[in-house]
Amino acid sequence: MTESLSRFLVIREKGRLLGCVGNEIRGTGCVVRSLAVAPEARGRHLGRQLIAAAIDGAREAGCTDLYGLTNTAGRMLGHLGFSVISRDQVPEAVRASSEFGISACSAAAVLHRRV
Repeated sequence: MTESLSRFLVIREKGRLLGCVGNEIRGTGCVVRSLAVAPEARGRHLGRQLIAAAIDGAREAGCTDLYGLTNTAGRMLGHLGFSVISRDQVPEAVRASSEFGISACSAAAVLHRRV
């Protein structure tokens, strides 16, 4: 668990948490996890900044592919180069990640982007 938590990024302003995102490295694949922006901070492109940082982190970790599960951020991720794919297109090592195992994500759209 500690390794997963070490790859989380946050945006703070005046001590308040405004957004977060995490990377779960799975071989050459990376799962974008827990992208969230506080309601009062939406519209400031913080989600885009967090995804850009996640992409950079995945690249620095040697990943070639980035995957995400979402029920709400598909449009924004599409603007950032992600495409919807089917779950059977996701490598087994990535599907074994904790994010893919969460029951709340079982109906989420799967998105992919080359790093």
